[in-house]
Amino acid sequence: MKRMLASTCVGVLLIGNFGVSLGYAEIQSISETTGHLELVENTRAIEPKDPNDPNRPLYPSDFEEDHIVTGNVGPLSLDVAPRTFDFGQQEMYQTTHTYHGVNAESPDQYIQVTDNRDADVDGWVVSVRQVNYLTSDDNVLEGSLIHIPTGEARNTLNHDTTKIDPTLTGKAVEVGLEEEKIFYPNTSGAGKGTSTLKWRPNDVALTIPAKQTKQGNYKNTILWTLTADAVY
Repeated sequence: MKRMLASTCVGVLLIGNFGVSLGYAEIQSISETTGHLELVENTRAIEPKDPNDPNRPLYPSDFEEDHIVTGNVGPLSLDVAPRTFDFGQQEMYQTTHTYHGVNAESPDQYIQVTDNRDADVDGWVVSVRQVNYLTSDDNVLEGSLIHIPTGEARNTLNHDTTKIDPTLTGKAVEVGLEEEKIFYPNTSGAGKGTSTLKWRPNDVALTIPAKQTKQGNYKNTILWTLTADAVY
């Protein structure tokens, strides 16, 4: 009985192998088609994205009270920046005092960078500074500093674009008259596509040194600068 079963199994395998057809068609003639593509720099302005998910577009009504769409063109561009740091109406002190941001329409304040340069070209830095100290008609708040908190960075090329991107650095900075690096890729090859850095506007703070204050309505200008540079 065992001998018969073994023979049967071998027979099945042999039949299976002999049943395979290995015929090949003979090539009679061939032809070739040429593919063509010319890629040029992307110089269009990039629309604002949601800083919580930069794959989603934002429409001006969602944030126009608090942000500027710069209209800067690519291939490397700073697309969005805060419209204002508003510290409202505050009581005056002659000691060093810190005030926090108020009156924001949006829960988030952010900057946006797009890098559509060649794939092997990377590295960029966003820096920020005060062009001048807060100034009224008859006084300057000399030495006043604007504190921007550590931000959350995201990028469109990540599998989950809602997650914070560890290859992007968003620093807490004290903004005076000298440039401070606030946002940049920390790894070679990072920061391509569109990157956002967001913080809460009420966490922005202004510190005025002692014996600088007079009553008045103060304004100044904050300058954001994007450069093609690497910090890694």
